[in-house]
Parts: sequence; C-alpha cells; structure tokens
Amino acid sequence: MIKKPESKRSGLSGDFCPKARRRRLVVQALDGETLIYDQENHKAHRLSPFAGRLWEACDGHRTVAQMRKVWDWPTASITHGLQELNVAGLLDEGPSEEPTRRRILGRLGRAAAVPTVVSILVPASASAQSCVPNGGFCGNNNASCCSGCCKKSGASSNTCITAGSGACF
Repeated sequence: MIKKPESKRSGLSGDFCPKARRRRLVVQALDGETLIYDQENHKAHRLSPFAGRLWEACDGHRTVAQMRKVWDWPTASITHGLQELNVAGLLDEGPSEEPTRRRILGRLGRAAAVPTVVSILVPASASAQSCVPNGGFCGNNNASCCSGCCKKSGASSNTCITAGSGACF
C-alpha cells in the first residue's frame, strides 16, 4: 500500500504531487508528441514524448518519487520537465521552488539544452488575418485593403490607396 503524503506541495522533493492543469485545454497526441492549445491565453505548446508522459502522470496524487520509481526517470529530468510545464502554465500545482537554470543545467549536463516544452503565442482569428498595405494589389476588393479602399479604375487601378472622397472609384 502506498502512503499518501501529508503535504502535496513541498517543492521538488520526492513527496511532491504535481497536478496537471486540464481545464480549457485542447489536447492532441501526434507522432509521439503532445500538442496542447491553451484556450485561456491563446498559446500552443508542443511537448516532447517525455514531457507529454510527465504531464499525463501529474494527477495530483502521484509523487515525484513514484514517477521516478515506476518509469525509471532521472530526478533531474523530472525536475527540468516540471519546471518547463509550470512555466508554460500547464500545471495547477507546480513546484513551489524554482531552481536556477544553471543548477538544472548542471544536473542534466548538455541534454538540458534540448527543450521539452515549446510554446508559441497564437493570435486571435481576427488578428491572424492580414490586409494589403497601400500600394499593394487588391484585385478590386476594398475589404482586402488595410485602408478599406481599393482603387477600381484609372491609373494604379486594383491597388490599395488611402481612403478619401471618391478615391475608391
């Protein structure tokens, strides 16, 4: 029988029980990696196979010591992975102590240089759409111009121009 630790939040000690955040996330496994879209802050995260398994293992009940024993994961790898998951906002209960990058690199050696979690900011759909700047080809479509004005006839027709009285014609 496994004894449940009295404190779930004790830094990165063996009795610490990290808990993965599950709310408002879209999770998809792809080619051994885990892709997560965070609907709260519009970030996309790509987790390495190790980071994906670590995130799945963070159920709030399993201790770091149990993870180390069951999966035979090195403590330094777990520490590094939990720090990256915590920084990415993918843990509800992350490590309370943040070891320095130098200490983590010292523990992991050169292997730590390879990120386990890669995150990017995803623009809202309205922001992601681009417009054609003045002077660019608009094909007679006012909506494609940043200015909202595509010159329809005469010299420089089908180009975006600054809106003005009758200029869009």
